[in-house]
Amino acid sequence: MVDRIEKNFFALNRPYEDAKAVIFGAGFDGTTSFRPGTRFGPSAMRSESIGLESFSPYQDKDLEDAPI
Repeated sequence: MVDRIEKNFFALNRPYEDAKAVIFGAGFDGTTSFRPGTRFGPSAMRSESIGLESFSPYQDKDLEDAPI
């Protein structure tokens, strides 16, 4: 069986009621020319964000602790 991959940014799973900010993508191909496909950008950013490090040693903070 294949595990379900979260479709959230950084795979964060915080309820909307607990969040102070919400990040959402709204891809729109209406103003592109020559090569449409910008509508897939938000989904690609969410899926690739899973592989990023959430901890910043420079700020000594973890994005997973942020109320988003």
